[in-house]
Amino acid sequence: MNWFPLNITIIYLFLTLLLFAAGPISFHVAQPLLFYCLMLMYLLAIVLGYVVGLGLSNKITTKKSSLLDNFSQNKRLLIFIVIVALIASSITLKLNSFFNLFNPKFLWDTVFLSLSNLQSRYILKMETVKLGQSNKIMNIFLFFLSPFKMLFVSVVILFWSKIRLALKIICLWTIFIIYIFPAFNTGTNKPIFDLLIFASISLIASRVKKKELKGNSAKNKIIIVIFLILVVGAFTFFSINIQSRAGASTYIETTSPLNDIKVRSKYRDGGSALQELYVWFVGYLVQGYYGFSLSLQEDFTPTFGFGSSIFLARQVQDFFGINLFPRTYQSKISENWDESAQWHSFYSYVANDFHFLGVAIVCFLIGLFLALIWVTFLYQSNFWAFLMLPILGLLIVFIPANNQVFGFLESFSSFVFVFIGWLRSVKIEVVNNEKK
Repeated sequence: MNWFPLNITIIYLFLTLLLFAAGPISFHVAQPLLFYCLMLMYLLAIVLGYVVGLGLSNKITTKKSSLLDNFSQNKRLLIFIVIVALIASSITLKLNSFFNLFNPKFLWDTVFLSLSNLQSRYILKMETVKLGQSNKIMNIFLFFLSPFKMLFVSVVILFWSKIRLALKIICLWTIFIIYIFPAFNTGTNKPIFDLLIFASISLIASRVKKKELKGNSAKNKIIIVIFLILVVGAFTFFSINIQSRAGASTYIETTSPLNDIKVRSKYRDGGSALQELYVWFVGYLVQGYYGFSLSLQEDFTPTFGFGSSIFLARQVQDFFGINLFPRTYQSKISENWDESAQWHSFYSYVANDFHFLGVAIVCFLIGLFLALIWVTFLYQSNFWAFLMLPILGLLIVFIPANNQVFGFLESFSSFVFVFIGWLRSVKIEVVNNEKK
């Protein structure tokens, strides 16, 4: 099982590149040789980093205080996390009252109204993003509260078998508030896919840890059913939402002022709903690679370690009055690929700080860190490694699209706190091979 995360990562990223190159949408790439050589280099860097990480992993051990069982026995901790997660949700949803989270009529009315006009919800959300206005004090609170919210489903999966029915119902209600309700409230797909990614990875990790991934046990069948429900639910909402915004998938062609994007003739007209969903999803998933290809034609302007993260760049602008955004690749190509409305690959964002060649170093570090996290979880039952796995999964899934983990407040703060927790939970041992 040592190579499990790496195999999944490389297969997934290779498939996204295949979809970009030969999928239902034709994306024009001005410098294809340079583009695909860089893509190959980044994948090889992840592999090399993972191999080095496995070699270093025998020098790292987990302290007893950070074992999974020590946390999953503490039901008071779960109750505390439920309360904090709901408070964080009420702030991010900008509710007039915290108690609206427990008002079935309010929740039902919001969901019903959103379903009838998801487009207006999304437009309102995007206008808020473009204005870039936020409450600095609230952002500080959210920085500390968001990890409890974002990682909630992973924590529930850890505690699930050890809590009573009443608390399970409360946890399921909280999952609805955190991941599903915001999707309707803002007309965005991300919360639903966050739930799919975090729940799937945490469920699989829990089974792998118990060495029960293989076989036809009842628990495995239940997990498969849950996974299928999540997948069907996520893609059903995605289909309804994306078509309410733009209609037919040929709308994708209008997103490029250069007319560089075309839906292939086979998928243009008269397709089934499933075919339309496929075209839309591929466009949603891999369009960031197109933004990356446009960025290759621009000169590098350093952003001093802040340009790779939209969140950090905004903090620099808000607190110091320094606008780094015009120096980013996303801003430079915005005339042909909107920096706010369209996606730009994780690689593009990292290149703002480290150049396209430097992205390979970051990919190496991602591979190395993934190996260390996996080993400390799988063989040492590290609680913080368990929480870090879905965060890294989120980062990897969104590599074709954007810098999902480091680019936004909730995911950035979640990574920071879990990373600090993991660092404090392990100790490095110098192995003396001569004595063995």
